[in-house]
Amino acid sequence: MRSLLKQSALWVALVHAGCSAQPDDIFYIQGQILDEFGAPVAQAPLTVNRTADPRPSGVPCGRMGFFSRVVSGADGHWTHSLIRQETLAPDGQPACFQVLFSSGQGRGFAEAAFIFPSTDVRLPPLRLWNWNLSVEPDENGARIRFHPIDVPSPDDSLRVYPVQHWLEIRAAGQTMWHSKVDGDTWVIGSEILEDFGPSQAEIVAEHDVVRIGVSGLIPDAVYTLRDHAPEIELPFTATRPVSRGADCGVALDTIAPCPLTDGALSVWSLPTSTKKLVVRFQNSVTIRRVVLRNPTFSGAASRMLIEGTADAAGPWTLLGELSLPLPLETRVEPTFIPPVYVSGPLELTTEPVTWVRIRASDGAENPVAIRTIREVSFFE
Repeated sequence: MRSLLKQSALWVALVHAGCSAQPDDIFYIQGQILDEFGAPVAQAPLTVNRTADPRPSGVPCGRMGFFSRVVSGADGHWTHSLIRQETLAPDGQPACFQVLFSSGQGRGFAEAAFIFPSTDVRLPPLRLWNWNLSVEPDENGARIRFHPIDVPSPDDSLRVYPVQHWLEIRAAGQTMWHSKVDGDTWVIGSEILEDFGPSQAEIVAEHDVVRIGVSGLIPDAVYTLRDHAPEIELPFTATRPVSRGADCGVALDTIAPCPLTDGALSVWSLPTSTKKLVVRFQNSVTIRRVVLRNPTFSGAASRMLIEGTADAAGPWTLLGELSLPLPLETRVEPTFIPPVYVSGPLELTTEPVTWVRIRASDGAENPVAIRTIREVSFFE
């Protein structure tokens, strides 16, 4: 496990490793494509994307845009050349690159992402894996089974970090859930699926690979490899939250219709320094579970507090709290920050409420502003 300080030191080492390069110096990106059995794939079409816009502070890659296409040779190897200027993003910093390979046979796709290290790039092999995916209805929603990926180190110059498996669920093109998956079976609760309509699930295996330099200490480059399983259709559960259509706001002056409870899954950008969100029900309800979809914060939030009251004047009672995931603690130099989606029970009281308040705090109990959020759902 690496601290953020070590990540920063690693980033400095990568950026300054080739700071003497000239604008017209030529660099190479090289790699190999393998099938599920480890055999080379000839004439494999690859897409190379690159950072397309200046990046906000703290965003590793930003929006990616098309850069070039490459085709592998008879032995599965491929090479792409570019000049120094092309390794930089519009903001003048080293660009993020993404190499994509798909067999086009409903087998999903593989990708490698990296921040250009100012030296030639030798990617680990990109390989499509056999996921053995299946989905079946479950009394609580849906059950997904798959074969987890365990990637060995290709050679002694590469250090392979543990594989993390992620589940993403989409409905009508919008992300409705994203979470880390442990083991080979995952039950998706009906409250996660709600009544958004037909939905699709995708499993992604992701791990970091570090190429060690000749010194054996300072890395030449850090790559993030992902293998995307084919999308699978999920059963429709039609589970409607009690909060659907409820009014909401950043204070007791609520608005209707509310973008948090309308089921549209669109992102609501909140006013600056919003510390609290409120939801107001038309009638008193006893809520027992909450689902928060894709909140973002202005600081290092570690938990969400859910409070309720029967009257706007209070007092407010703690209904429950949700710990926020820390997905980056096993990462080396992340090129993608997973979004936050959390669900949990509200079991601290059974008293009916008319108002619910949502707020975030850090590890020292300090309030943290909520910047955006996609959807909030409460269930009886």
